[in-house]
Amino acid sequence: MSLKVAIVHYHLKPGGVTRVIENTAAALELKGIHPAVLYGAPKKGTASPGARFVEGLGYSGSSSMRRPENLYENLIKAALDELGGPPDLWHIHNHSLGKNPALTAACCLLVENGHRLLLQIHDFPEDGRPANYQELIASLANWREAPEKVLYPAATQVHYGVLNPRDARILRDGGFARDRLHILPNPVSFPGTPSDVEKELLPKQKGERLTLYPTRGIRRKNLGEFLLWASLAANGERFATTLAPDNPIWSPRHDRWVRFSQEMGLPADFAVINCYGGSFPGWLKTADRLITTSVAEGFGMAFLEPFLLPKPLVGRNLPQITPDFGIDLSNLYNRLEIPLDLVGEQRIRERLKAAMETYYASYGRPVPDSAVDQAMNSILKDGRVDFGRLDEPLQEKVIKALAGSPQLRADLRPDELSTVNNERILSENRLIVLENYSLNSYGTRLEKIYETLCGEDLEKPDFMNPGRILNGFLRPETFSLLRS
Repeated sequence: MSLKVAIVHYHLKPGGVTRVIENTAAALELKGIHPAVLYGAPKKGTASPGARFVEGLGYSGSSSMRRPENLYENLIKAALDELGGPPDLWHIHNHSLGKNPALTAACCLLVENGHRLLLQIHDFPEDGRPANYQELIASLANWREAPEKVLYPAATQVHYGVLNPRDARILRDGGFARDRLHILPNPVSFPGTPSDVEKELLPKQKGERLTLYPTRGIRRKNLGEFLLWASLAANGERFATTLAPDNPIWSPRHDRWVRFSQEMGLPADFAVINCYGGSFPGWLKTADRLITTSVAEGFGMAFLEPFLLPKPLVGRNLPQITPDFGIDLSNLYNRLEIPLDLVGEQRIRERLKAAMETYYASYGRPVPDSAVDQAMNSILKDGRVDFGRLDEPLQEKVIKALAGSPQLRADLRPDELSTVNNERILSENRLIVLENYSLNSYGTRLEKIYETLCGEDLEKPDFMNPGRILNGFLRPETFSLLRS
């Protein structure tokens, strides 16, 4: 008999987690498992078969938490209606994110009432999302006297999925049982194909090479570094990003970079899908190469998807994320180093100190005595500073200094984007991605986790201490001004 699985997420709006859910459903179908997808805010257009709207599941958007008991009942009813019986297990995405604390509490109720859960965490509120964390803890405290007895349930019938070894290490160090913790890398598939008509509508200027940053322009995507490379572009090159932020909180910083780019006359376009239309696959097909300058990712889809096209990838590597991918990313840089005297050591220290005090306080923690020194030691290296660890005003200062100065450009390390045009490397990377991150391999991995979870005995839940998870993310040596 096929397993009955209920997949749960706040919404089905276009974005990373929605694509993961779509790929998950497709991967499970290959294994004969027909999941119900329960969501709280609709995807544009008609919802796919097996998807059902659940009242109260979407982002809460306010400090008043909906009644978790109502959401619990709504989830149970929707799953019964869609699956024709109770789920064998619940596969819930980002239950602890803080976007709707009622879901966090409803998960606690599910565990306490004997349901089996796979809690897949893409984004932690402890990782650079202090407003989410504050909202979550405050809301849960209004529901139960001890909010820490809600957030991370621990029982044989509760397993956790994370995207990378870093997150798994943090949870293990926080006391999570190894046999209930799974590294679950996202499936990777090319998201559709553009139509011939659409290809004709894409406004790539004739004769220009397009370097495309397939991203939504939020702060951690490090748009200043993207513009630094645009400022150094050769004649006939153009740079572009695909999407604007959908959360209004990020719009002012994004729009600031748009204005700065226009004022500087840089060969860069922002949010081309929003501005010109066309689809994500259409723009990917149009690009000559892809770029990433992000300073933080949960999984790192941007490092794998280009090779399915295949297209060269340039830009910044994230060595805490990519080593297990098994692909050749040797042309990417780990640091983009500029001379320290362009910004000044004291100025950086002052900004770090102020930012860290605000950041730690937002999590209810004091700044450790040596934290600023630890952060400075990781940002500075041999009289140079990593551009991606600076804030927007300092990044603007550097870009202005570089304008029209070949000598300063030559003092960058690296001083140009290294593009791999080796067909063998592109081909080998493509084969590795297809073999290890295909829908079929993802479905096989999920099916094994599901079978293990369904074979577990039920027990009364305990709860992990969320403070220990926060400790794992509040590490001065990884602190970035772009995430403060």
